[in-house]
Amino acid sequence: MEKKPVFGMNAFKEWNIKVPLIQGGMGVGVSLSGLAGAVTAEGGIGIISTAQIGFDEPDFENHEEECNLRGIRKHIKRAKEIAKGEGMVGVNVMVALQHYKEHVLEAVRAGADVVICGAGLPMDLPELVKGSLTKIAPVVSSKRAAALLPLYQKLPSVSNTLLHYESISCCSAGGCGAWACILRR
Repeated sequence: MEKKPVFGMNAFKEWNIKVPLIQGGMGVGVSLSGLAGAVTAEGGIGIISTAQIGFDEPDFENHEEECNLRGIRKHIKRAKEIAKGEGMVGVNVMVALQHYKEHVLEAVRAGADVVICGAGLPMDLPELVKGSLTKIAPVVSSKRAAALLPLYQKLPSVSNTLLHYESISCCSAGGCGAWACILRR
């Protein structure tokens, strides 16, 4: 029996992706520009984790947040260079981070195509990306949290930027934390 595709890729034409896959943003130092760029080069959505992204900067010990913002810019730029115009480059920013808003704003300034936020409910995410072409994808872990999402869809300035997806974990909660997603439209 022939398997039918879940959906046609034509639904994602304007998103510059060929494969309906989001590579998970795993930190610290796992999902950086190399991995995200490779996934993006194949036409998927490569995700860079912003968690302690500046750890390899020489002045990280004394200027942690400055290095993290520099790291966000550096890794988005490198991933886009690796991708050579294919796919989409995004970031995973945990809402629980002390400098969550600054990480989102820096990623938008650096040209991230999508910002995924979990580890808390990013209710202010639409405002943080307002006026940009950056798409947003909140990660929810309960029906209660998901019930709040229509708030995003009521905002006309961001209604076309909300990325819908289903999370597919390869390890249980508290395990390796690796994940990928299948897009839905």
